[in-house]
Formats: sequence, C-alpha cells, structure tokens
Amino acid sequence: MRRTAAVAAISAVLLSSCAGKEPAPPSNLGRVLACTMKVQGEWGFWLVYLDEGLQKRISTGTDAGPDWSPDGLHVAWADGERVRVMQIDGKNSRALPGGPGWSPEWSPDGKSVAYGTLNSIQSRDADGANARVWTVADVACEHPTWSPDGKRLAVTDSKGDLVITDGSSEVRVPLNGARHPDWSPDGRRILLDAPDGVIRAYDVETGEIAPVGNARGAHPSWLRSGKTFLTAWQGSGDEAPCVYEWDVEGGVGKRLTTRDEIREAAGNW
Repeated sequence: MRRTAAVAAISAVLLSSCAGKEPAPPSNLGRVLACTMKVQGEWGFWLVYLDEGLQKRISTGTDAGPDWSPDGLHVAWADGERVRVMQIDGKNSRALPGGPGWSPEWSPDGKSVAYGTLNSIQSRDADGANARVWTVADVACEHPTWSPDGKRLAVTDSKGDLVITDGSSEVRVPLNGARHPDWSPDGRRILLDAPDGVIRAYDVETGEIAPVGNARGAHPSWLRSGKTFLTAWQGSGDEAPCVYEWDVEGGVGKRLTTRDEIREAAGNW
C-alpha cells in the first residue's frame, strides 16, 4: 500500500474511533500492529489493521508489551496482572497460569512465551505447561528476547545493563541505561533503545555496540523478515509518537500511524 493511502486509512480509523465506533476486524487479515496507544486521553492495548484501515481496542492499560507469534497469527501481551495469549482478531484470549508477568516474547519455534516476573525471567509453553525459570537476579530483569536458536535469552536489568543467559550461566554487558532488547532473526545483533532516543545494536560476535543509522525512538521490534524493524518515535512534525518502520541499517523511517500517541508496537508481518 502506498504511504498516502496508508495514512488516509489510519486517519479514517481515528475518526471512527473518536465517534465511538469500533469496527469488527476484517475476515482477511493482513498487516496488523499490536500496540499500547492513547486514544481520547486513555491508554489501552490496541490492534491496528493497517491494510484495512481498522483498529480494535482489546483492553485499557499503559504497558501491554505485545509480541507476535512467529506465524503472525497469535499475540502475547500483559494486561497489568497476567500474560495473555489471543488470536490475531482479538478473540480467544486466555491468561497463562502463574503470578504477575509482563513484557512477553514468543520463542522462535512458537511453542513458548518468556516474560518478566517480580524476581525472575520465566517461560511457559503457550498452553501454560513446562514452566522454566531462566534467571533470578539480585536486580530486577525485564524484556526478554530469544536468540534465533531458542537456547538463550537476552534481557535488560534495572541498571540498564544487557544480560544474556542460557538458564544456567550468563554474560553481563554494561550499557548505561539501554532497554527493550530485541534479537535480530539472523542472530547477529540485539537492538536496544537508550535515554537519548538513539537506537543501538549490540554485535553478539564482537561485543561492540553502535548506533543503527538514523533510527530513533523506543521499543525496537524486528519484523519477521529481519529486513526492517519498528520503533515508537515522534518525528519532525508529528503530533505525538507514532510507529515508524526502519530498514536493517537504520535508513529513513517510514511512518505507519498518525495522531494518536503510541508507546510501543509490534508487527505481525
């Protein structure tokens, strides 16, 4: 879809939302954003169907931390109390067993979901079975992201350092406040955001960390192809932080949404 058409479609959705209407999800689902978005002054977890120009609120809340399953048909998210899993159309939502959890992340094989808890990083199968504790730290850890082979997790701790663990041993990388890691599909880099708004990449092989081109924003999230990633960023002329899509080298971002403030977003394509 051309950019002008996409912007027009989203604008139509925003007008519909302001009018109190919430169209049903289309039957032929294409590109879908799962995002924490502020509409009419209220934060909530939303699905935005870009190709169809529709959006659907799933719940209220300020930090859903959504992530799509590898096949793009299910999304995991946090409702403020539990990690939940549901279909792409917002139906059949179910909570994973156990205590409070947040910032869920699907495993590369689509079988498990890792997430943060009050004192550890855990994972469970999508049906709730096979609970596993990956790390119990002296400082809180959050935002797990899987290596492509599913054998390691990378997380950030409350000091802003990167922690890479296989469940029994770990490597710590001082990063001075970086957060929200996301492991690239090719396994070579881990994207992170930073207080200065610059997206950086940690090179898994060399240990080097460097800015990714012109990429800016927060909550970097790779798309399935590994060729582009999303961030929430307030670019020049934007009324509020929007979703931008960047190429692998951090080339000029393409804006996917307008007007409503977005804190974080993940795409299913």
